[in-house]
Amino acid sequence: MASMPSSGSEGAGVRRRLFVLSNLAIFMIGLGFAVRANIAADLQGDIFDVLDLSRSAAMVGEVLVVKIRCMGIIVHHYIPAVVVEESLQMVLEVMAVE
Repeated sequence: MASMPSSGSEGAGVRRRLFVLSNLAIFMIGLGFAVRANIAADLQGDIFDVLDLSRSAAMVGEVLVVKIRCMGIIVHHYIPAVVVEESLQMVLEVMAVE
């Protein structure tokens, strides 16, 4: 594992990049939720109301939840625990510098 800069401008640069990347990740998650929420009414009206009016809202919910379930499977199976541990260690080291 690479060592983190402990002080000075290098440590501040790492903290700034971590802050920017964290905010970008949160923004992208929010954007994904906004897009799915925006298309939910169109999906229900154009597709699911035609198929089964009484269950159309439930079908929209099932379709929108598929992405969340798939992300859980991808994270669980394809991101090695070592990567997660190293990332967590890096965050803890950056927090300890302050």
